[in-house]
Amino acid sequence: MSIFARHIATSSVILILCGIFFIESLNYPNHVALLPQILIILISLLAIGMSVEYYYKNKKAENNENENNENENNENEKVNLKDLFIMGGLTLVYILTIDFLGYFIVTPLFIFISLIYLKASKFITAILISLIIPLFIYVIFRTFLNIPIPMGVFS
Repeated sequence: MSIFARHIATSSVILILCGIFFIESLNYPNHVALLPQILIILISLLAIGMSVEYYYKNKKAENNENENNENENNENEKVNLKDLFIMGGLTLVYILTIDFLGYFIVTPLFIFISLIYLKASKFITAILISLIIPLFIYVIFRTFLNIPIPMGVFS
């Protein structure tokens, strides 16, 4: 399967899941359904944007294609597959430990390790993001929406 086909397949799966989640959110009370519906629409738009962006990149690459680029793409695919499995395992550990250890221990660690492993940000930035995002989510879900968050050892 070509890389372009993988991108289209991934976007399609994301759009199908978004459709399912959006239909499910219609059963929620109006004040609770608004935030999930907004997020679902944003994720859908990002999935469509991902496909469109890759389509244009793929078209441009076809015009400038040579053997060196093909070899580099194959090497990047292997690295990305490795990253996929590592991040999948990390996500599984996160899901399995959040109830026991709690949101405030597991979530900042998950975000920090993910950012550092994927080299998405510098060390200090990763620390700040891993502390600010869980706090922001806590304020939205616990304070405004009154939805409980797993507290683990803090309960």
